[in-house]
Amino acid sequence: EKRQGVYFEAIRAALHAGGRALFVVPEIARVEPFVEALEAGLGEAPALVHSGLPEARREREWRRIRDGGARVIVGSRLALFAPADNLRLVICDEEQDESYFQQEGLSYDVREAARLRAAGAGAVLVSGSETPLVESLHRAREAGTLLDLGAAAAGPAAEIIPHDPGRGLISPGLGRALDSRLARREPAILFFNRRGYAS
Repeated sequence: EKRQGVYFEAIRAALHAGGRALFVVPEIARVEPFVEALEAGLGEAPALVHSGLPEARREREWRRIRDGGARVIVGSRLALFAPADNLRLVICDEEQDESYFQQEGLSYDVREAARLRAAGAGAVLVSGSETPLVESLHRAREAGTLLDLGAAAAGPAAEIIPHDPGRGLISPGLGRALDSRLARREPAILFFNRRGYAS
């Protein structure tokens, strides 16, 4: 996969510069495959940090990180809090994934936490996604750091139509598009972005 190749090159560069790399994935199930690929591709034995590990193993990994025994840390959102000094690289893979938003207990956005952790350490932040968040895309374009690997399939055409609240929920352009589809007996879906009892 192209993205994994980019990650490996970035990790190599961080390690070559004498630093450490932190790789965050949205789900625990994605940790093990990346660790195996990392060991095969870079010969690194990364530290694992995620809530699915037995407590004794998690404590061993935590100490290994703190004592400098692991140059690469891989894990779920919990890995962001690993006691790793000298970070040169923070990678947030699949940054569009909703599970990056911690809702239980103290709520926080892992992507924003990754950005702050990288900034605090003077590290490079790499956010990987086939469908990046609007703010991430904007930030990368503004900084001139957007790397398009050309891997994403073309999606459906989209058009942004300014909404005039005084003219109801359906704009004239949307009304014409709906009329056109219905005249051809084609389906249409309207998604109204409200949940539950939102007024």
